[in-house]
Amino acid sequence: MLEEPFTNPKFLPAPLFSEAEDSPQRIVPNTINANSRLKSFYIKNVIPLVCRPGEEESSASLGASVVRDVTALQAMSRRIHYGKLVAEAKFQANTELYSQLIRAQDADGLMDLLTDSAVEEKLLLRVREKARAYGRDIKTGGSEAAVNDSALKVDPDTVVLAYRELMIPLTKEVQVAYLLRRLDSLVIAVTAGWARVAAVEYTTGNPLNSSPRAINAKAHAAELKVHDSVKSVFDDVASGAVSFGVVPLDSSVTGVDIQTLGALIDSHRPNGADLVVCDQISLQPSYAVISQPVKSGRPIPLTKASRVITTSMASEYCRGQISEVPGIKIHLVDTYFEAVEKLIETVKEDPKAVAVIPTPYLYEMIEDYDQDFKSIIIPNADLDNVKLQFGILRRPLANSSATGSDRTLIAFNVNHRHGSLMGALDCFRSSQVNLSSLHSFPASTGFDFVAIADG
Repeated sequence: MLEEPFTNPKFLPAPLFSEAEDSPQRIVPNTINANSRLKSFYIKNVIPLVCRPGEEESSASLGASVVRDVTALQAMSRRIHYGKLVAEAKFQANTELYSQLIRAQDADGLMDLLTDSAVEEKLLLRVREKARAYGRDIKTGGSEAAVNDSALKVDPDTVVLAYRELMIPLTKEVQVAYLLRRLDSLVIAVTAGWARVAAVEYTTGNPLNSSPRAINAKAHAAELKVHDSVKSVFDDVASGAVSFGVVPLDSSVTGVDIQTLGALIDSHRPNGADLVVCDQISLQPSYAVISQPVKSGRPIPLTKASRVITTSMASEYCRGQISEVPGIKIHLVDTYFEAVEKLIETVKEDPKAVAVIPTPYLYEMIEDYDQDFKSIIIPNADLDNVKLQFGILRRPLANSSATGSDRTLIAFNVNHRHGSLMGALDCFRSSQVNLSSLHSFPASTGFDFVAIADG
């Protein structure tokens, strides 16, 4: 439970063995995993300080050093995620106070309660001394001579930096995230559509858009507040009415979501909430195969269906999978709601009938119809190259950790004369700042351009 993977589980085959049911539950089951941020910080910030500049890439020691990198990352990951055990112990020791903060979704209050600056300073002193002792010969029979830090195998400042800038703040962020979900009081604001799918996958860990697998859309513990606009999600997060929000960031088809970009800019104006995107999750378009099995209780896969009820558009996207089923019948309707209603009528005579709808509609169907639907998610093979990126939106935490892969919004104006934009962008080139995108904005926003800078 405290060994978190560095590889996204959606890209891995299903495990052969499940966790023993009689194993002790020391913490509440959760899907919190900070390894992507840990790995990014380690590669971008730690390795350049540890490795000597000028070493050739063909060095014979590179292979061995990579093995040590893996060992170091695993040890750091365990240390960070052991914070869940510490958070649980503190919750048990002061349940009433922590419960009040959790029910109020007060992340800042939890962070203050978890922070002990004096203990953190003592930890950094111990880390420095251990780093100075690493790799040194032990001398006996006399006092040791003063040691120059520059002659040590590892610069103690580098190790202290890793603890101060990453290990300590990231451990506390994991603890806060764990506690916010401790009482099943997680409330998430989302926009309608795919953001809802992203929120469920982010909180439950179910890879809804990977290889076909059965899911139960009622299984997520979080309460979702679905909004029609990105601004409403930002308002909910800013007011503290929800734990966090899920908003669209960009699509490989349509590019950056301008509404989200504008809302982020507004959030950082004077007296704004200064909201941040603390994490990201990507999806690929997928479809839900809905069934109502009478006997087995298990969902019916498309390969074993006798009839498919869907729209003409969905049937085109699933044409490859449908054509592989011999003798299958196709019933086309105008809307996805009609497909589900027709399925409810048809299963009485044809128990192996299924309806195929885009995954976001699955949750609406379960809410609108009092039926025991079972579903299997299948990827949309025709849109395999399409990626939808969503951001996890929250209020800023004090002393949150940087990763080296952070992104910054930069809004600016230019004088409307020849070459003014090129001149403004030249400062990024001279400072070696990479801009991943540049967007012109309406005059009503007060800015001419918004750039997204990496790092």
